[in-house]
Amino acid sequence: MVLEGVNGSGKSTIADAIINHYRSSHTSFALYKFPNRNGRIGQRIHGYLTKKIPIESKYEIFDLFARNRMEMRERTMLDVASGLLVICDRYIISAVAYHIPLHVKESHIIDSYCNVVGHFDKHMPRANVVYIIRGDHLAKRDEVAQRFHYEEEKARLLADMIERVVDKYTGEYMIIHNVEGKMSEAVKEITDDINRRV
Repeated sequence: MVLEGVNGSGKSTIADAIINHYRSSHTSFALYKFPNRNGRIGQRIHGYLTKKIPIESKYEIFDLFARNRMEMRERTMLDVASGLLVICDRYIISAVAYHIPLHVKESHIIDSYCNVVGHFDKHMPRANVVYIIRGDHLAKRDEVAQRFHYEEEKARLLADMIERVVDKYTGEYMIIHNVEGKMSEAVKEITDDINRRV
């Protein structure tokens, strides 16, 4: 399963809450957070994301993030084969959505981005289900927007783009609304759905 959403939507906090839920119920799981900022590739990605290392070529960026995921492929596949519940905080979807110009509406252009980025990740396992976390109504959205250097409108457009990419790139997905003070309801909605699937 994969959790996707823009920075500040509450995605990682929800992922941690899901982990705590399964840890307390003694369910075997594995959590992966992408990008993994450890190692040589991870450190280069961290430098790029913090604007300390400039990378101009989009293809180099696609390749860098794909190799970061590929480093975890064997371990991920072993976890799946072992029957573990594999949870990813971000995955391939973000790699696509974050590089499509936000003004793009045409389906064939989004398809092209999905095909190009998908080529870099063609050997990676596909998610069984994606949970898109929408935190549009969180009280601290302005503070979060400043932290991640984008305006509220850009965050909304990016969240919409993630939904469009998920719709084209993967099979099943659910939109989860993370409402202020009610994160536990979002966590329960996800865990109830997971429990129905396993």
